[in-house]
Amino acid sequence: MARVKSVNGSFHYSVFMLVFFIAAYTGFFSYLSVLKYKAFFSLAGDDLAISNNILWHSAKGNFFYQSIGEHLLDFHAGFFYFFLSAAYRLYPHIPTLFVFEHFALALGSIPLYHIGKKLFNSRRIAFVSAVAYLFSNHLHQLSFADQNPMVAFSVTFFLCAFYFFYKRNLAGFVIFALLTMACREDAAFTIAAFSLYAFLKRTDLRWKVIPGLLGGGYFLVFWHFLSPFLNYSPHNHPYIWNFFGENQNKYTLSQLVLNNFTHFIQRIIRIDSFRTIVNFFIHPVYCVFFLFSPLIFVLSLPTLLAIQLSAQKYFVSLESVHHFALGVPVFFLASLSGIYNIAALLQKNGILRSHSAKNKMLWLLVILFSLFQVSSNFGRNIRLPYGGLYREDLDIADHRFVAAKNMYDPVFYRQDEHDKKAWDLITMIPTEASVSTSKTYLAALSSRDKIFYFGTKRESNDSEGHDFDVDYIFLNKNNDYSGFGGIEIGHSVVAQKMPILRQRYTVVQETLGFILLRKQQREL
Repeated sequence: MARVKSVNGSFHYSVFMLVFFIAAYTGFFSYLSVLKYKAFFSLAGDDLAISNNILWHSAKGNFFYQSIGEHLLDFHAGFFYFFLSAAYRLYPHIPTLFVFEHFALALGSIPLYHIGKKLFNSRRIAFVSAVAYLFSNHLHQLSFADQNPMVAFSVTFFLCAFYFFYKRNLAGFVIFALLTMACREDAAFTIAAFSLYAFLKRTDLRWKVIPGLLGGGYFLVFWHFLSPFLNYSPHNHPYIWNFFGENQNKYTLSQLVLNNFTHFIQRIIRIDSFRTIVNFFIHPVYCVFFLFSPLIFVLSLPTLLAIQLSAQKYFVSLESVHHFALGVPVFFLASLSGIYNIAALLQKNGILRSHSAKNKMLWLLVILFSLFQVSSNFGRNIRLPYGGLYREDLDIADHRFVAAKNMYDPVFYRQDEHDKKAWDLITMIPTEASVSTSKTYLAALSSRDKIFYFGTKRESNDSEGHDFDVDYIFLNKNNDYSGFGGIEIGHSVVAQKMPILRQRYTVVQETLGFILLRKQQREL
């Protein structure tokens, strides 16, 4: 094995060890995701199903199509799906999506390693800090959400963009900034924030101008030219819905902002939601190294602003971390920079009198920070139910997930008899058949041409079917916990639709918990 020379002149194998940790992270979390998938737990099963259905169709040449949701490219415009689709052909099923996601998250340790090497002037310290990232519970929360690989790739591409900004390599920065925005168009605001960061760091003029032009230009092109082709209505755009709710009068975004300006400002300065955000990023409370590098948090301002504006839609807590995913690498970068600033401050004030003493202090702080990252995985690190959407007045057939307090609780990864029965019925459905099902089981049936969310309206991007035109209908007859969506009400929906269903469908099999129906032969 070739030896890698470190910055400080010694020889070691840190690069190859980092590759091992990346592989271990990918394998471990992919395995956990498959177990969760088999146990039918997902924080957002419809998002997971949409991501898989997009990749399934794209792998077959039908790029960006999906039959579930109302947006051709999911809630965000993830153009990077195009590049993943070729690899997805090898095994066009959800486990491949899990590997993509966790591998992408783990790859973020590589730019962090190079940033740490330049910051600390030591490959060893850089290696420890990069591995600490892989043990960070903030990162693990992104893995736990496991429904959208675009979130994972955007985080790593952002770290790469920051690395090239740190090196003042404009070409590299532009490439990875574009890749970040190709995963999520709202990342354009974070890329634009690099201009403000450059002003505060007093860098060259080009760094003060180009990120703003790049991010602002990308979003304007998306909003004015691409968005109308991707969304079913310009008046019910995801941003409008997210920030303002229903838009029955069909106002434009600018009209909504002007008409609700006072309310808009009140939402920005709300203390309760801001306190929740702060509590997340200083959890555990001893991870406060980032306070010594406040300038980097300029890059998180767009994310924090979006959270403040949309907190009524998305309750901010540990299990909702993927809604502000780009805040995770910013927090970690600020922590590493804060560690360096602490040592530099001690040296400046004469407490550390030599370079050797400063290096030892850096070692101490990085190891301490790493131990804190590891310890954050113990105890309560997930709060369910989510966002107050769980209602005590509704009887839930399965309380397993609601009672869990840690993301590694075996309850998330263990099948019960109810799950096994569901899989038995799902395997009876031909893969070429169209299916409508409830939210919990969308992902399990999403590797097919037509999959629909039962009980929803006809989807705007599909002209060939709806709930009562599909070949099979598979339903959960009980109320169920469904992650971000709170409670999925099963019994009343089935009771309401059953008289219509029995006119056109034959019951293939019915149990206490499920019913599987097939379109009658005269309908086929």
